[in-house]
Amino acid sequence: MANRLVGHSEHSEGVHVPISARAGPERPSAARSAALPLRLTWDQVRGHRLRRHGLFEPLPAGSAVDVTSTVCGIHAQVGSAAALSLARRVRDANVGLLTDALWQDRSLVK
Repeated sequence: MANRLVGHSEHSEGVHVPISARAGPERPSAARSAALPLRLTWDQVRGHRLRRHGLFEPLPAGSAVDVTSTVCGIHAQVGSAAALSLARRVRDANVGLLTDALWQDRSLVK
């Protein structure tokens, strides 16, 4: 399977993720980050990734820059692929969202 991590089996019980490695607003304070590591199943890891990248449910309508920053970049070697990627991730997106950001506002670069 192409999306398997090296050294991990699909049958493993969970993924060991230190609490200090968690991202986002739910990250615990420094005083609590010394707590025991958080144990996650692979389904929980995949679910978090899908939600964080706007693939489970579209992210709120906003600028192409906000979404691109949230997902750490949009692959744009082919312009239509970038437009599809943004359209899938942004609620109420249209073709103008990407073209305006690239050519009018110049807030994104290709």
